[in-house]
Amino acid sequence: MRSRLYVVLLVLGAVLVLSACGNATTEQIYALSAQSTIVDNMQDDTAHDELSSVIPALHELIFVHDGDIVRGSGDEMQWYYTIFGASVINISGFFIDFVGDEAFQNWTQQFIGHGENAQRNAREANILSFIEDFELTIQDLIGALEAGLDMPIYEIDALVHWGRYGEHTDEDLGNASFWARFYSLSDIEALFSNDVYALWTAFPGTGVVHNGRAYSPEWILNNMHSAVMQESIPLYEIERIIVHAGYFPQLDEVREMAESTLQAVR
Repeated sequence: MRSRLYVVLLVLGAVLVLSACGNATTEQIYALSAQSTIVDNMQDDTAHDELSSVIPALHELIFVHDGDIVRGSGDEMQWYYTIFGASVINISGFFIDFVGDEAFQNWTQQFIGHGENAQRNAREANILSFIEDFELTIQDLIGALEAGLDMPIYEIDALVHWGRYGEHTDEDLGNASFWARFYSLSDIEALFSNDVYALWTAFPGTGVVHNGRAYSPEWILNNMHSAVMQESIPLYEIERIIVHAGYFPQLDEVREMAESTLQAVR
């Protein structure tokens, strides 16, 4: 529901940005966006089947779950449980509209509760699980953006790249910030890449990516011996997470245990 309230603003924003770009043709606007294999493939109907595969499993490469859930107010503990900066709180409203608000609410209900009261581990509430559980494809996400913004994906992609990387006047800054937060084609491609490095590049977070694997701060703090001895996670990354954990009193116990273990194994 909430995304529909933004549609008028989104369309107005698109008009303002396109006006700021001058009287550029569609081809000129498209030329502003980064090249993407998605766009290349979309121009070839025979490639559509390849784009329609559901997101590959990354479970063996991602170390998230461990330790007791540490509660905090609001979303302040998101950094602790996730690796990539792509959590359930930044799922696009257009993607939610695509699956239906009722279906989305039912999906989120799985993660609500404590211990046995929740059907699923709250750490799984992220956009990768959303894509996987609803069996969404690249074309589904592209179609949702196109329908929500009422423009073709290559124009959306150009505006996102303009917002993030283009040259802006003072008058442009509001529109640039507005567009920078949307998904680009490369962002979507990363979600289906089965590549932790591609995901980290598109959605950098507070976890650690090392040797083709990804680790949440929670996993590292609760598995300090393995993090250092088996996984060989760089000490500067571990120390960064320990320092960050020091800002959260609810993590004092796990942080102190992690520091003690680190001193014993380093």
